[in-house]
Amino acid sequence: MSAHAAEPINAQAAEPARQGPVRRILVPAGIFLAVTAVSLLLYKNFWQLGLPAIQKAAAFVFGPVAFLAIGCGAVIVYPVARMRGAVVWEACIASLITPLAWIGKEVMRVSEFFSWTESLYYALNPTPALVVAANIGFMGLGEMLFRHAMKNRGGTAAIITPVPVAAVAFALIALYVIFIWGIGVHWFYIYQEGYKALFH
Repeated sequence: MSAHAAEPINAQAAEPARQGPVRRILVPAGIFLAVTAVSLLLYKNFWQLGLPAIQKAAAFVFGPVAFLAIGCGAVIVYPVARMRGAVVWEACIASLITPLAWIGKEVMRVSEFFSWTESLYYALNPTPALVVAANIGFMGLGEMLFRHAMKNRGGTAAIITPVPVAAVAFALIALYVIFIWGIGVHWFYIYQEGYKALFH
């Protein structure tokens, strides 16, 4: 065995090569953004072509795909970005592009009926709020998955540390408060009361 082969791999050597910003940020985010856009398009537009039977099948297939890409995409986008050399904040940006784009689309949709300030407040309703919280949790999980992959390559960084765990805990707390607590009624009541206080 050569001396080079016998050298231990340290944490720095185990870090992935830093690719260009397009490959480490835009490509992982762009793939999920494209999947979301195509899934939403196929989910609800076949009926306009006079194909209601296909519409039902398409909704059954592409609805869950869009839901997973929007609500859970960070669990894939984040570690892929990190494996391509993205630092934490870059991987966070990549992970949030799809959910924030979807929330922006929803804000634009309701802005046809409400003022811009009311439309922006709409982003706090249970679904967008839970989407953001879920992706924060999946970013924490994604960081731990990335560290596990690096450990298998010889890295020495701890897999479980307070910040990723806090991100996962935040998502679980948000899931309880927004969706489970009173079957979502309590958070929606808070949301409604906030709306009344601000706009009435």
